[in-house]
Amino acid sequence: MELTASPQINELIRTANRFTEGLVDAVTLREAITVTDTFLQQMAMLYQQQTRFRERTPTFLQQAPIIVAQFAEGRAGLQQMAVFFENDDPYQLIRGLERLKAAFNWVATCLEALRLEEESFPRWSRSPYMNTLLRLAAGARNGLIPADALHDALGGMIAQHQRFAAGMDQMARTRREAATYQENRLELHALMEQIERGLVEAYHAPNIDSAWAALSGAQAATERLYDIQERFKEAEESARTRPCFRCGTANPTQNKHCAKCGGVMPPMPMLEEEETSTVDFHYEDSIRAVGHVQTELTGKLSEAARDVQVRRIDKETFRRKLEECLGKVLHGKREFELLPVPNKLNDTEREALEVARETMRAGIREMQEGIEKMRLYVVDGNPAHLEHGLESALSGADKVHAVQVAARGEK
Repeated sequence: MELTASPQINELIRTANRFTEGLVDAVTLREAITVTDTFLQQMAMLYQQQTRFRERTPTFLQQAPIIVAQFAEGRAGLQQMAVFFENDDPYQLIRGLERLKAAFNWVATCLEALRLEEESFPRWSRSPYMNTLLRLAAGARNGLIPADALHDALGGMIAQHQRFAAGMDQMARTRREAATYQENRLELHALMEQIERGLVEAYHAPNIDSAWAALSGAQAATERLYDIQERFKEAEESARTRPCFRCGTANPTQNKHCAKCGGVMPPMPMLEEEETSTVDFHYEDSIRAVGHVQTELTGKLSEAARDVQVRRIDKETFRRKLEECLGKVLHGKREFELLPVPNKLNDTEREALEVARETMRAGIREMQEGIEKMRLYVVDGNPAHLEHGLESALSGADKVHAVQVAARGEK
């Protein structure tokens, strides 16, 4: 089935496909629909917030109402899919999914039109938000837009910047990223303070020329911040590559498929066991075991898939390896569900904990489904079952790893 530009929508499509193939139950599909509905609500809210930072250009005035309408249309598609559970009519499931895909593709088309328009504007900063503020300020100086639009955008940007700065030390990072961050921490905080000072001065400026001067100071600090972020990226990318499970070719970390043979790439966690071995997200030692199982299994599954394809092992040996991996996943699943929820949590912590638990459940479930699909290869020899199953298992492992990363950020 055709996929979209959204990983979240694609995940629902895959879940619906697995449901029609009998690989997941109705409860799993219903959960996926609920999660996607929440995602669309968040996307619509985020878009509404971002409209404050956009100029009222002809393209924006044309596309904005379409985007709002298509978010609503997408949610209507989800509601139509949910009707399937009431009357068991597969047409409702298929039609609702197609309706959702069409709506989101419309949204993607409209947002791309806005992006292309923005690319045609002058660029004063590598930061999209700073660039927008400078464009608004330039428009206000030239009398093309009211000064209130800039004032409103500055107020929203100050609040967003303050939230980001407050949580900067607690952001999840790998060990290499954390080391680079500590080396530059004082300068980063100084730059963030300089940016906030420039935004606040622009917000309270008596006239547009003063606001422009204050923004220019904030823009200079922003460019320095981007220079440091580039160093973060270069240090991380230069130190990490992933070997293909088929041919062994080293690939850039962002590759999902091997550049040489096209095989599915294993996730980073299997190469970073030392970075995922000290996890604590209110679960103490128990969740560390789940992480270790995930790290171990990604390596075993990738190696076994490669070996059976090049006939280094036979299908019976491959089957035994899959059974071993599946047993560990099921054991980890049982252990995870028995983990107690701490009593002394505030509402924010409890909400974050529930999100983490749902992500962990989804990851473990996807690993299980992936291994079960790989078992079909033993029966029919269809390489699609092997590759798609491995992709699903590795995708689930990535979700488990995401909780581990978040856990490090909570410590």
